[in-house]
Amino acid sequence: MRTLLQRNIRDRIMESLLVLSTIIVLLPLVIIIIHVVVNGISALNWEFFTEELGSPSRAIQGRPTGLVHTIIGTLVVDFMALIIAVPIGIGAGIMLSEYPDHKLNPTLRIMNDTLNGMPAILKGLLAFCTHCKTYGYIFRTGRWCCPGFCDASDYSPDNRKLTDGHSMVNS
Repeated sequence: MRTLLQRNIRDRIMESLLVLSTIIVLLPLVIIIIHVVVNGISALNWEFFTEELGSPSRAIQGRPTGLVHTIIGTLVVDFMALIIAVPIGIGAGIMLSEYPDHKLNPTLRIMNDTLNGMPAILKGLLAFCTHCKTYGYIFRTGRWCCPGFCDASDYSPDNRKLTDGHSMVNS
C-alpha cells in the first residue's frame, strides 16, 4: 500500500498537469478573442447597427455596411416561432396536467422529455432532416437539398436535366 504522502504527491502532480493542460487549450482561444476585440471594437458604432448590409463589394470598397436587416430578420423569426410554439406548449402542458389518462399523454411525455434533454443544435439538425430534405427534394431539384442550398448551375432549363445527369422529374 502507498502511504498518504505518496498519494498526496501524486495528486498534486496530476492536478498540476490538469491545470497546465487547461491553460494550453484555453490560451489560443483567449488570444483569438483579444485579437477580435482589439481590432473590431472600432467598427461597433450606431451606424453599424442601423445601416443596410448592402452587397459584399460594398465592404471591399470601404463603404459602411450594417446589420439592420439581420436584426429585423432575427426578431421576425423569433416572433413567428413564439406565435407557433407558445400555444402548442401551453396546450400540451395543460393536457398533461389536467387529463392524465388521455391516450396521447405517454407520447407527449416522451417527446417532452426527449426535447428537454436535447441540445439546440440537434433540434436544428432534426428540423433540417425532416423538413428541408423532404420539401427540398420535392420542390427544388428532385434531390435532397433545400432551396438556396443548391447552385443555380445545377439546373439546366433547356433540357430539364440537372448538370450532373439526374432528371428533375422522378420517373
